[in-house]
Amino acid sequence: MIARRTKRKNFNVALFGLGNFGRNYVRLLADFPGARLHTVVTKSGRKNPDIALPSDTEVTADPKKVWHNSDIDAVIIVTPPANHFALAKAALESGKHVLVEKPMVVGLKEARALQHIVTATGNILAVGHQYLFNPYVRYLKGQLDEKSLGAVFHVISEHLVSPARNDVDAFYDAAPHPLSVMHYLFNPGKIVDVCGFSRRIGGNRFAQTAVATVKFERPPLLTITASWVGDRKTRRLTLVSDRCRATLDETLPDKRLSISESGGIHKPVVAAIEPLRAELEHFFACIRTGTQPLASVKLGVIIAGWLETISRSIR
Repeated sequence: MIARRTKRKNFNVALFGLGNFGRNYVRLLADFPGARLHTVVTKSGRKNPDIALPSDTEVTADPKKVWHNSDIDAVIIVTPPANHFALAKAALESGKHVLVEKPMVVGLKEARALQHIVTATGNILAVGHQYLFNPYVRYLKGQLDEKSLGAVFHVISEHLVSPARNDVDAFYDAAPHPLSVMHYLFNPGKIVDVCGFSRRIGGNRFAQTAVATVKFERPPLLTITASWVGDRKTRRLTLVSDRCRATLDETLPDKRLSISESGGIHKPVVAAIEPLRAELEHFFACIRTGTQPLASVKLGVIIAGWLETISRSIR
């Protein structure tokens, strides 16, 4: 599908959400070539004193000020997932391009509805699967394409100790990352079997811990462990093959990828690139050229379907 191009030299951007992750977009857009943070939309309509905004950025609580402003080209949505569908729908229908943080939406029905709107409007919709722009994940993709890692039969994702949320459970919060990486690295097809469990502690509405092992049409097997609790913060992705074991540990300051095989442990040198900055560059390039993003609405629909299937199986 060919998307609508925006030929403006410098893009005006509206940001929805100014929480812990929204501030990262503020930091990047403060001096991002070819983009300006035009408007920030928050629930209160007030500035966060802990986040320095550009002096000419407007802050409002009224989304209509974005929808009705033809000077605004793109919208970035960093709100609780339950709000993603309504905001993305309104943005697309008002002629804006959209970058929405993961998960794109909270159900497959909403995902398919957004896909129809993207097709009808011709606007770009990108999903914030920033691990697809992680330089170590890109390195692994290159190694897999060259068949240097052997036949991978198991992928293990561990995401432990993160802030509890009041809108989605621990699995829905963490799983989009390994699922998007799984699709990017292996394109394994449809889910054929799931086993696992999720647990709520006390009177909590959402499960704080979940474990799922997923079998797809094609290898490898995927196991995801997600928990808001634990002994220490863990962000680890492991690929196990008939030749080696490749482990990406995102908590390390550098040399995050280690490849263990019979000859010892190899830590490849990978250029340091901030994934979120690379994702933004890609998003704006897609707007300029009218090309579909790597994490397009099509991928968003696939991930939404996988999330729904797995979540239903482990309840």
